Amino acid sequence: FHMSSRFWTGFFLLAFPLIAAAQASPLVKLDAQKIPADRKFAGQPRELVGVFGDPVEVNPDGHIHFYSTFSPDDKTLATVVHSKVQFWDMTGAEAKKGAGFKGGTGWVVAFSPDGKTLAMSGVEVTLWDVAAEPKVKLKLKTHERSALSVTYSPDGKTLAVGNYDGTVQLWDLTAPVPQEKAELKGHTAYATGIGFSPDGKLLASGSFDQNLFLWDLTQNPPRRQAS
Repeated sequence: FHMSSRFWTGFFLLAFPLIAAAQASPLVKLDAQKIPADRKFAGQPRELVGVFGDPVEVNPDGHIHFYSTFSPDDKTLATVVHSKVQFWDMTGAEAKKGAGFKGGTGWVVAFSPDGKTLAMSGVEVTLWDVAAEPKVKLKLKTHERSALSVTYSPDGKTLAVGNYDGTVQLWDLTAPVPQEKAELKGHTAYATGIGFSPDGKLLASGSFDQNLFLWDLTQNPPRRQAS
């Protein structure tokens, strides 16, 4: 089906070995043939459009804003369709639908390393307490229109936010009130994909400008490595 190009741009970072190590995924339990394909929408042919069998609403322009990520313990999968967050219990033989909520204006999310907080992109970056019933903890201000990508450092002390204007913000989460501690500039288009190396010393940022930058976070301020 036709999907927003922003979604695909963010996915190129999965090839970066320091960010995403290969591992078995509970998604192998899925049988795509069993997902009903009875959705039909204006201007589009009949398509296979669903999340574990749940129909997905398609925007009038034919776009689907979709994102998914696992909790750190791999027991929960969070899916986001047009800003609606749905949790799935992946501990059994089949995915079991859990809590769901309308998350805001974005569709990219990231779990904190302890799995208790979910950061969500949008006009504001919203931090949700998901340890029990989901509720808003706080909101962080973004740059020029909205944030398009979010991710936590491995130690959970820093939140990186990729913005519509191409900047990447680094937020210090150790203070009672999170503070922006650095702003990384260099991209000339949307910063759609970001990821930390496992040791937290490097940050990769990708953009619609077709550049992938590596930032040395051991420097103050962080420095972009030469390509």
